Amino acid sequence: MFRMKAQYLKFVPREGMRVLVRGKVTLYDARGEYQMVLDHMEEAGEGALRRAFEELKARLEAEGLFDPARKRPMPALVQRLAVITSPTGAAVRDVLSVLGRRFPLLEVDLLPTLVQGSTAATT
Repeated sequence: MFRMKAQYLKFVPREGMRVLVRGKVTLYDARGEYQMVLDHMEEAGEGALRRAFEELKARLEAEGLFDPARKRPMPALVQRLAVITSPTGAAVRDVLSVLGRRFPLLEVDLLPTLVQGSTAATT
């Protein structure tokens, strides 16, 4: 990877690290060698997930969201529950059935959303 592209990497590549790369294979005419010219490189596997997790954790910590003063005690009994899913699937019927049997006084709010297909929400 050329220096101009490498300066935008979010990590320092190390020997043995698993990475995903995008680029093109070219022929270096002067020596008759093939080379791969990289346009993009990112960590692969657990390393990428851990780095993303640590970045998110640091950002939320900087916002003060982990401050013990912000924490509220959990209620002894839940009085209201929101279920976010498709209103027409079998899963919601199962959830509502079980909740109705186990917690008949629980107030359940069904918040409909698409869970499949190209228009479904992505994370």
